Amino acid sequence: MNITDEMIHEVFMSFDNDGSGTLSRPELGRALNLLGIDLTEEELTDTYRIDDDPDSLTEEEFRLYIRDRIGNIDFKERTKECFQEFIETEDPERRLISRDSLKIILTQRGTNPIDDKQADEFLNEFDTNGDGMYDIQEITEIMYAMEDQPPLY
Repeated sequence: MNITDEMIHEVFMSFDNDGSGTLSRPELGRALNLLGIDLTEEELTDTYRIDDDPDSLTEEEFRLYIRDRIGNIDFKERTKECFQEFIETEDPERRLISRDSLKIILTQRGTNPIDDKQADEFLNEFDTNGDGMYDIQEITEIMYAMEDQPPLY
């Protein structure tokens, strides 16, 4: 899956909290973090040197910056990479994560954590064999059930 202009628009809109049509420094930092770009304060400041307004980026400036900075992101691979630290098996063919670890990810990590009840519903639905372990490949596929869509969480 590659990032599309529509995805960039959705990210922009979801982080333009004040509806100004621009992203402030904190809004931009959160938006870039969602896209897997972690910037230092200096790098974030440099981002605003795109135009004459040092305090905000318009949607077009944001889109151009994203295209220039990251091109296309493979969200499925990025998600799998994020799960790596939680893998609880030695078998490289079967990378498993425990229910407890996955619940922490769903409820405490990322930009859109879900509540405990939603996490339990998700976990119960997808633990088809009842062993409390989840295959990272399968979870990633579930999260990206439709191609060219952002994750379902």
